[in-house]
Amino acid sequence: MSRPADLDSFLALALTLLEEASSFHSINEASSEMKLIRPLFKLLGGADYLPQQGSDHNECIPDHQLFGNSESKNSTSTKPAPQR
Repeated sequence: MSRPADLDSFLALALTLLEEASSFHSINEASSEMKLIRPLFKLLGGADYLPQQGSDHNECIPDHQLFGNSESKNSTSTKPAPQR
């Protein structure tokens, strides 16, 4: 079974990111997002996302909100929905 060249390129870049992450001596959640998760999003073609938005109500919110395209991202409010 043969793989397309772009898949081979993706695998090589993803493995490089994972190898770099395995060499982190001490890393927190924010650093892992910046050095591993967000680069993987970009590698997968997902440049349209918003990082976690703050909350004053201690509510459970996602770490990243993913969008299908820039238009969807730009039309979304970055403020949390009001509590009901």
